[in-house]
Amino acid sequence: SGLYWVRDQRAAWLPCRVVSRGKAEMRLRADCGRELAVGERELTELDAVAEDHLLGVDDICSLGSVGEAAVLHTLRQRFLRDQIYTSVSHGILVALNPSKEMGDLYSRETQERYAAATDAASLPPHVYRVAQDALLRLRMPGSQDQAIL
Repeated sequence: SGLYWVRDQRAAWLPCRVVSRGKAEMRLRADCGRELAVGERELTELDAVAEDHLLGVDDICSLGSVGEAAVLHTLRQRFLRDQIYTSVSHGILVALNPSKEMGDLYSRETQERYAAATDAASLPPHVYRVAQDALLRLRMPGSQDQAIL
């Protein structure tokens, strides 16, 4: 993809593309337009950005490679789209505080949609999905105790 994860003081990590090469350093540009200088040796140590790192996927474990930069960028992209919940495999939910009203995120319709689900994993990440999944598992023959932390 030609993109690399570059550490940034404001954003933690930014996906950046090489825009110019000098003798001692390279200039990289982030999508936001900011340019950063990186030493030639440092570039060889940077992790490449995979296409799925930029998508803001529902489940962190669906990423082809998982690292600090990819996780933080995924959470940031989802947060910017008002998707405050992100799954990490089955049963782990990351919730970010939006510090604002979230419209119908907790509406009666949303509750009913998750309550009616026979496969909670088919729905987007949500605290209701965690609850519905626990209830479905309790109703299974031979089910085990469930805990939500």
